[in-house]
Amino acid sequence: MGLTEAGRRFYEHTSRIPALLADAVRAAVGTRDRPSGTLRVTAPPDDGGVIWELLSGFLRAHPDVDLELTHTLERVDLVAAEIDIALRGGPAPDTMEFSALKVYESRILLAASPGYLARRGTPEHVEELADHDGICMDPWAPNAIRRVKGDGAYVRVHIRNRVRANSLETARRAAVDGLGIAPLLELTCQHELDSGALVEVLRGALPDTAPFWALAPLARTRSAAATALLSHLAQPRP
Repeated sequence: MGLTEAGRRFYEHTSRIPALLADAVRAAVGTRDRPSGTLRVTAPPDDGGVIWELLSGFLRAHPDVDLELTHTLERVDLVAAEIDIALRGGPAPDTMEFSALKVYESRILLAASPGYLARRGTPEHVEELADHDGICMDPWAPNAIRRVKGDGAYVRVHIRNRVRANSLETARRAAVDGLGIAPLLELTCQHELDSGALVEVLRGALPDTAPFWALAPLARTRSAAATALLSHLAQPRP
């Protein structure tokens, strides 16, 4: 037994009706009352607590909102998964599909522990990175740090990957533990830089920045809670 082509198309067009009705009810309630109900958000799994700081402040300001937070690196279909807001890093999103708010843009830097630098020396020129251990992640893995700014030009430095991971949390901890030099986001390792657990090396060697976005699907009716979260995220922060 199976659907005909006409039946499949009919199902595709009608299967979203219950979700759209639920969205409409949530939006109607939200126009009468202050933000309330369940807010569904997706976000990356590790960011040094930056995302939770943003969300916890929002929840304290809106006691009637319940948060359902899913941590994932996957590009979830926000409409099919009934997600209100997606917090994502990366290049500018497709604004034909989402409304996009840039929440922050973090500098990317190279950092290592004082113990590692005392043991192996502090590189003074980007070419010296080839003599060091690296803690690498995409897009710097598998065996080179891309777009490193040398003296007047960009160079590609091959470095031993002592640790290779796809997690900022793992990379940060490995750097703090003295296992090598890591490319990190300044925003997610600021505490370690301030405390001296990490030291920036070759300042300005990584010229790129990492933007972070709050995305709301245009095909999903926005609830009052989602609108309030976007307003909260748009507020200037120190």
